[in-house]
Amino acid sequence: MAIQNRHKEEKTTKQIKYLLLFLYYNGIELWGSYKTNLMKAIKIHINDLGLIRNSNIEITPLMVFSGESGLGKSYVAILCHYFFHVWLNPKRLDVFFKEIASSNRGLDFFRQNQQLPDKGIAIEISKFELERWLAKDAISYLAYMIGNDNLKADITLSLPDSIPNQIPFTFEQEIVGLDNEVEIYTKLNVLHISYRFKQLGINEESPYSYTLRHAIIQELFGSFDKLNYAFVLPPSRGSYMSEEVIGKTGLYKSFIEGMRVLDQAQEIPVSTSKNLIELFQDVLDGVVKKGGENYVYVTRGEEMPISAAASSVREIAPLQLMFKKRDISKASVLIEEPESHLHPLKQRLMADIIATMALAGANMQITTHSDFFMRRINDLLRLHILKTKLTPQEFSSFCSDNQFREDLTIEPGLLSAYFLERQEQTDFVFVRKQDAEHGIPFDTFKQINGKPMNDSAMLYDLTTD
Repeated sequence: MAIQNRHKEEKTTKQIKYLLLFLYYNGIELWGSYKTNLMKAIKIHINDLGLIRNSNIEITPLMVFSGESGLGKSYVAILCHYFFHVWLNPKRLDVFFKEIASSNRGLDFFRQNQQLPDKGIAIEISKFELERWLAKDAISYLAYMIGNDNLKADITLSLPDSIPNQIPFTFEQEIVGLDNEVEIYTKLNVLHISYRFKQLGINEESPYSYTLRHAIIQELFGSFDKLNYAFVLPPSRGSYMSEEVIGKTGLYKSFIEGMRVLDQAQEIPVSTSKNLIELFQDVLDGVVKKGGENYVYVTRGEEMPISAAASSVREIAPLQLMFKKRDISKASVLIEEPESHLHPLKQRLMADIIATMALAGANMQITTHSDFFMRRINDLLRLHILKTKLTPQEFSSFCSDNQFREDLTIEPGLLSAYFLERQEQTDFVFVRKQDAEHGIPFDTFKQINGKPMNDSAMLYDLTTD
C-alpha cells in the first residue's frame, strides 16, 4: 500500500511539474498559494447615466435588476457586464498602456529591439488612474453597446482593497535553454503574476496589459484562469436562430459574433452539471443543434427546422448552445429577460437554470419583468435558509415531500438585487439595492399586485353566486 501511495504521489508530482512547465513556456506563472474561489467586489457609483442619478452598485456573481420599462435596467446590466468583459479583451486595457507609453513613462515594451537593463521597475501605475480610466472606458463600452455615441454619463468606481494604491511592474532578464541554444526572455511581474515573453511586435497586446488583466482576474476571483469567457444575450435574440440578422448596436453585434464563434466551436464534455442538461431539456421539451448550415429542433424524436419551433425555444437556444460549448464555471453572461415567451411554469424552470449556472461558478447579470421568475429565485434562497435550520435528514425528507432538489439552493451572499425606481419629485431614476437575504422584495410589482388584483377579486365576487 505504501508503494502504491508513493507511486501516486510521484505521479501527482510529475503532473504538477508538467503543469508548471506548460505555464512557464506559455507565459503565465502563478506566485504564492492558490487562493479561494471568492469574488471580490468592484463598487460603482453612478453620478449621471441617462435618467439615473446618485446610485451605488456592487458587482456580485448573480445580479438581478427589476423595475418598469424605460428606466435603465439594460444600461446598468451592461455597465456591470463591462467589468468582466474588460479583463478578457486584449484591446481595451492595451489602450490604457499605450497612452502611458506615449507619455514616455518607464520602459516602452512596445518598441522592437530595445536594449533593456537586466532588471528593475519597468513602470508604476496608480490604482486611482486605473480606476479613472476604467470609468471612462466603461461609458465608452456602454455607448457602443446601446448604439448611442452621444451618451453623456459620469461614473466613478473602486477596485477591491486588496489591490494596492501603487502598482509597480518589475522585470528581469532570464536566460532559458541549453548551451549554444539559449534564448533571452523578459519576465514581467505585477501583483502575484509573472509573464515571460520575448520581444513583441508593435501590433500585439503589450505585456503590461496582458499581465495586468490576468493579475486583476486573480485578485477578483482567486485564480488567473477563473474567468475566460463573456457572452451577451439581448432581448429578441431568438430571431438569430432562424433569420439573417444584421446587428446595428454593439449589443447585437457582440451577440452575433459570439454566436458565430459558438457555431464553429466543438462541444465540450459536460462536467459542470448533469442537472443542467436535464433542465434545458425540460424547458425546451427537446434540444437545439446545428444541422448543416441551419439550426434544427429535436423534440420527442422528431426533427424540424428551428423556424418551425416555438419562439420560446429560439430565445433559450443560444444559452443552451453556450452551455454545451463553453465552461460556464469561468463565464460571465448578461441575459436580458430570461423569461421571454415562456409559460409561467417554464419561467420557474428558467430560474432553476440561472441558479444552477450560478452555483456552478458562472457570473450573471439578469434583467427581468417576471414575478414567476423572481418567486422561484426567492424559493431557492429560502430553501437554503431552511437547509441551515434543519438536520440533513430533515432537509432531505422535506425536499422529497415537496419536490425540491436538495442540491439546488441559493446562498443569500451569492445574489444581489437592484430595483430601479422613478423619483416623483425630480422624474430621475434611483437604483436601489434591495435586501434580498430572505428573497427579492416585489417592489416592482406593487402596483399590479395591489389595486388591479383587488378589483379583479371584487368583480369576481359580484358576478358569482
